[in-house]
This record gives sequence, C-alpha cells and structure tokens, in this order.
Amino acid sequence: MLKKISIRRMIIAFSITLVAVIAVAGGVYAAIRALMNPPAPNVGPYIEVWHRPPGSGRNTASNNTGSSPNTSSSSSNHNYEPPPEVVTRIPRKHSQFFTFLIVGLDEQSLVDALIVGSFDARENEVNVISIPRDTRLDVQRTNRKPWASYNAGRSGGRGHEGGIAQVKSDVQSLIGFEPDFYVVIDFRAFERMVDAVNGVEIYVERRMFYCTRLHGGVVDIDIPAGRQLMSGRTALNFARYRRTITDFGRMENQQQLITALFQELLTPRTILRIPELIGIYRDYANTNLSLSDMLWFANQLPGIVSGNISTYTLPIARTERQGWYEMPCEEGILELVNRTVNPFARDITAEMLRIVR
Repeated sequence: MLKKISIRRMIIAFSITLVAVIAVAGGVYAAIRALMNPPAPNVGPYIEVWHRPPGSGRNTASNNTGSSPNTSSSSSNHNYEPPPEVVTRIPRKHSQFFTFLIVGLDEQSLVDALIVGSFDARENEVNVISIPRDTRLDVQRTNRKPWASYNAGRSGGRGHEGGIAQVKSDVQSLIGFEPDFYVVIDFRAFERMVDAVNGVEIYVERRMFYCTRLHGGVVDIDIPAGRQLMSGRTALNFARYRRTITDFGRMENQQQLITALFQELLTPRTILRIPELIGIYRDYANTNLSLSDMLWFANQLPGIVSGNISTYTLPIARTERQGWYEMPCEEGILELVNRTVNPFARDITAEMLRIVR
C-alpha cells in the first residue's frame, strides 16, 4: 500500500514538474519571439491621399480608412456630378521605421510636454521633435492650444480614449500623419524612470529658483548651476521650470533630459534594468505598445549610439502677442518632418497639413 502511494505521488510530482517546464519553456519561447519579430506599425503599411476635384477644397489624408471624404456640390443643377476622386496610396519607407507620440501630463491632465519621435531600426537613428504648448491649432469655434488638447478630448464623458484621440488629431494637423504608437506619462512615471537608471547627468547653465503655490500645492524648485547627477524629482523640476526662461527654453531642457536618458539607457548597467523600466511603463504609463512591442524595442537599444539621436523643435513663423500664440511655419515644418520623422516613401505636402496662416 505504501509503495503504491509513493508511486502515485511520484507520478503527480512528475506531472506538475512537466507542466511547469512546459510553461517556462513556452514563456521563454514567447519572449524570444517577441525579441525577434518587430511590431506591426499601428497606422498601417500605407497612407491614402484623396485628390479632390479642383475648387472643392484641400486634399486630405487618411490612414488605412478605405473611405473617401464627403463631397457636396453647391450647383443649382441637381444632375451635376462632380469629377471622380482619385486616391493615391503612399507606402511606408520600410517596415522597421516607427513613429511615436509622447504626451506628458501635469496634475490637472494638461499637456506639459508634447513630442513626436521616430526610430529607424535599419539605420539605428532616433529623431525627436518638440511641439510648443502654445502652438496655434486650426480648430473651429475655439482658439485651443496643444496644452488643452487632452482635456478637450476627454470632455463629454469620452475619457482617456477621447483625450488621446484629440491629441493625435491635433498633432496630425501639424505634421501631416498620425504616429504609430503613443505613450502618455505623468510626473510619477517620469520620476520613477529617472530613478530606475540611477539618475541622469545634466549641465545647468544658471541657478533655477522658484517657489510658489500652484493648483493647491507648493512648487519649490531650487537647482544649483553646474553639472550634476539629477534624481527623478530634480529632473522633473528641471523639465518644468519656466520662471526665467521661455517655453522654447523649457523644450531645450526637456530635449537635454531625453538625450541624457537615452544615453543612460544605452549603458550596459542600465540595459540589465530594462525589465524594471518596462514594469514602470506598464504601471504608470498609458500606451498602445504591447509587452512584446516593448521587448522588441528594448532589444534594439544596444545598436543605437548617442550620435544617432537628434532633437528638434517644431518651426515657428512668428509669435502673436494677443493670446500668445506660436504660429507654425508651414515651409519649415514640411522640410523638418520630411527630413526626420516622415514614415512614408513620399514627402508630406502642404495639402496634408491643416495649419493656420
């Protein structure tokens, strides 16, 4: 009897061990596949450009919608038929060119940082474009700026999905396409990311001192001049400081932080902490990047060198003092976008933008 019980226990133990081994092997296999297979671009393999009949308005661009823009005729002749529209499908440059939208939110869900980036996995190049928070948007019936886009989209009970959809739409109006992936982060996520890499080294030109009450709390910033290793909290204050600098100065500080963070991510000691960083993303950031997407992009980091990371600011034509709007420069935007973050095989054109002149 005892022998039979022992054999039975051995069989049960063996079965449990076998299941565990299969589960672990399956997990390892899934992880390896995630590292080997690049993500599918979220927007799709091409963009559709519809050419409207002459005099019927600007051309429009849509991403894989397969539907034509609505047209109407003001002619009194009810038998009038407008010329047929022609659609051109512009393919992507290649399957490993990805674009990103990074949205940094403050305590009131206002957009504190707005960034469009691209990663060319074939060339191991990263390009980053900061969009000024006060850029004039072409929005009907309102003079909204990008800093209010997220909250405007959330109104009416539409929640986060409505918020990010509005930000993507407003960004597309400025650059001519919708980025593949988005990452929405708040202050907690940023602080934890910087602390997870043991800080970033930044040079501060002059002392930053600012103490005031804001949104029911106290903002107390005091960063000495000189080169220093910044913790997450100090780096956040460095990115938000605007007391004695313009918004363009703030964006330069944010770009300096992005570059420093990238450089830190490329070090061997930090690459070993990628699982922790991915965990922070999953816990504190809202994104359409899946875990397998994150693993694949993390696996590409060792191939990037700091010299292949470039930062820019969306070109501005002028500043309108009344209401303080930064008026976008169409010509400059087209040149910059097509040289850096445009994911398609043909240049973005003025007809694909929606810019107030």
